[in-house]
Amino acid sequence: MKKVRYLFYIMVHPVEGFEEMRWNKDESIPLSFALLGLWLLSLVFNHQLTGFIFNPNRPQTMNILILFAQSIAPFILWTISNWSLCTLMDGKGRYKEIWILSAYSLTPYLIISFIVLFLSNYLTLEEGIFLAWLKMLGFLWSLLILFQGLRVFHEYTVGKTVFSIFLTIAGVLVIVFLMTLSFTLVQQVITFFRTIYFEVMFRGF
Repeated sequence: MKKVRYLFYIMVHPVEGFEEMRWNKDESIPLSFALLGLWLLSLVFNHQLTGFIFNPNRPQTMNILILFAQSIAPFILWTISNWSLCTLMDGKGRYKEIWILSAYSLTPYLIISFIVLFLSNYLTLEEGIFLAWLKMLGFLWSLLILFQGLRVFHEYTVGKTVFSIFLTIAGVLVIVFLMTLSFTLVQQVITFFRTIYFEVMFRGF
């Protein structure tokens, strides 16, 4: 509970909170996984339980793998890309710290997501603009916390932090491209050997 309360302190005082966490080594891997689990859970709830006026999804079409690819997978790619690039840019943050600060930064986004989910079942279509503003508030709040966390742990200036974020996003896109290319090549190789196998079996028998 102490670590959970600490999340709310970081929401309000991100610089001081991350500074204390960095020097006291007061990170929590289980808490970071719990936050990621809540992120995935929020996507499931939003897909299934958002008020029908604001919900274009059909409940029977939910695919947990797609929701995973929209949340946890990009998070993993983000942490790998940021750690790889910032290591080359003299960043001081370790992978564990990048993982945890990135997970902690989700806190305001998650809280507001559940608030939006609740309100979506009571507001009218004309009042939906408030939900959009709340979602934007949660996103920007989390982005600010992430920015400050990266700046503190990597010991970067503001400009260098912004530059590292853009490089990290570019790195994620490169990783996705290489993974897609590798998957396509492997698929083609498998198809090639399957074709040879069936050709040999056909001609041999």
